[in-house]
Amino acid sequence: MMKINKRLLYTCMIGFALNILYSQECPPADTLLVSAVQNNWNFPTENQWDRVEIMTWNLKEFPYSNSTVNNVQEAISDILPDIIAFQEINDGNAFLQLANNLPAYEFVSSGSGLALAARRDVVDIINQSILFPSSGYDFAWRYPFKVELQWGCGLSSSTFSIIVVHLKAGGGTEDGN
Repeated sequence: MMKINKRLLYTCMIGFALNILYSQECPPADTLLVSAVQNNWNFPTENQWDRVEIMTWNLKEFPYSNSTVNNVQEAISDILPDIIAFQEINDGNAFLQLANNLPAYEFVSSGSGLALAARRDVVDIINQSILFPSSGYDFAWRYPFKVELQWGCGLSSSTFSIIVVHLKAGGGTEDGN
């Protein structure tokens, strides 16, 4: 019969009990409301709480029109992803307006057209950095944007990084050639 190390067993039991006591409920009791200013579409909600949902969105010259901020806000409030990676953020003020309209999300920007938003109630942004800052031409001056995150809901958690990129599409001058 195998001999059990009592100290190890007690340590595991205490650790498990503390994890249960101090872990976040899932869904969180402090879930933040995400609301839209309009309801023009009926996007399906993708949020499942027991896993992380990541969405990427090339916003094409954001804001493309006067209604773009409201349209993007509506899509996000319907879909409810945990994390959103954005490309083609051309107007920092419009992006700030979107961030202010969605206080349930924390927004970070690379300053070169890339950005990321994360739900505050289940995701913490740990760190952010620009990759290959001396290789602007190779990335059409849209430097890869690395964001380190911690997701957690209930007893599930994960720490990971997302790298937001907007690669060249062709050989035109707008692509850095």
